[in-house]
Amino acid sequence: MLILGACRIGQLLETKGMKQAELARRLKIHPQQLSRYILNIHIMPLPLAVNAAFILECAVEDLYEIIPGDATA
Repeated sequence: MLILGACRIGQLLETKGMKQAELARRLKIHPQQLSRYILNIHIMPLPLAVNAAFILECAVEDLYEIIPGDATA
């Protein structure tokens, strides 16, 4: 089983030279909601993650740190 770790959207935005407000606008969400995802307060829903990955030109798996978990859990 895999576990979602830290959100990497902030790092991806920095790499792309894009502001949080721009990504939020393009995703049609409030900037505060995007901030909640970046701070790991909430996990981004899959449809939104797919769109974020498309905008950021990365794989959906790149949006979060993926941690290998216990296979028996």
